[in-house]
Amino acid sequence: MKNLIIQIELPEGIDLNHLHQSVMDAIFLPENVTNEESRFIDNILCQVIAEAEDHQKIAVIWSVEDVLGTAEDMEDEDGNPIELTEDQAVEALLLTEKYHDANDGISWDSIRSAIETVISK
Repeated sequence: MKNLIIQIELPEGIDLNHLHQSVMDAIFLPENVTNEESRFIDNILCQVIAEAEDHQKIAVIWSVEDVLGTAEDMEDEDGNPIELTEDQAVEALLLTEKYHDANDGISWDSIRSAIETVISK
C-alpha cells in the first residue's frame, strides 16, 4: 500500500468540517455534491490526510481499493480467493466505518471482518 500525504491550504471561508462531509459525500453520495465542491474535491485526490490550519487534526481515508485488495488476499472455505463486486466493497467499507471502535480505529482486521459479513449475506 502506498501512502500519500497532501497538505492543503484552505481558501478563506472554507470550513474544515464542511469540507470533510463534502469529501465523504463525493465518495458515497456524489449526487449531493455541488459542482463547485466537486471541482475542489477533484483537486484533493482520493487518499488524503487533511490537516486543519492549526495542525491539530488529521483524517486517514480508507478506500474501496483497500477493501478489494484485502479481499483478494482472503480465501473462502474452499481455499479460493474472495472476489467482491465494487458494490460489496462499498458496503464493507461503510460497515467498517459504522462499527469501528474509536479506541482501536479501523484496521486491516476490521476490514476483513466487514468483508466476511458482506459475503455471508
